[in-house]
Amino acid sequence: MTLATHIVVAGAVASPFLPNPLVGFLAGFLSHYVVDAIPHWDWPLKSIRINLQGRKYKTNFSSGTIIFDTMMMLSDMALGFLALFLVLQVNFSINAAVALFAAAVGGVLPDGMEFFYHAFRKEPFVTHHRFHSWAHTRRIIPHRETLKGIFMQLPVVAIPLGFLMFIFFR
Repeated sequence: MTLATHIVVAGAVASPFLPNPLVGFLAGFLSHYVVDAIPHWDWPLKSIRINLQGRKYKTNFSSGTIIFDTMMMLSDMALGFLALFLVLQVNFSINAAVALFAAAVGGVLPDGMEFFYHAFRKEPFVTHHRFHSWAHTRRIIPHRETLKGIFMQLPVVAIPLGFLMFIFFR
């Protein structure tokens, strides 16, 4: 899933527990693995190449690839935060914002931990990578099918956003 999708889902899952940031973080963190079990598409990263048949990874951490991937990830997260906070703009408190931010961090943290796995291949990242790979769907939409991949994630984003609107605006 894209990071934006993880952020929106994490916010929706954490919303019944507002304004508790710890529970929000945990709810967001756990939601990551549930959502990754759904067949989906990911942004193609230039710094990590995946051979899906053998689940082999090849890394290229040159400065150009890291800068490109960082800009893609930051844009993706900004889109997720924008969607999350636009829905909540009317009925909003600072405590709720902190808890939703904690949920969003929890929602994207597993993918951040994957970066450290690929960079260092040391514990605790090795164990996390095994669990993340186990929870992750084996059906990945190829990177070349960008439109199909984005459209398949729309319901995964729309349903949690609808849930958030129901919770906050009833």
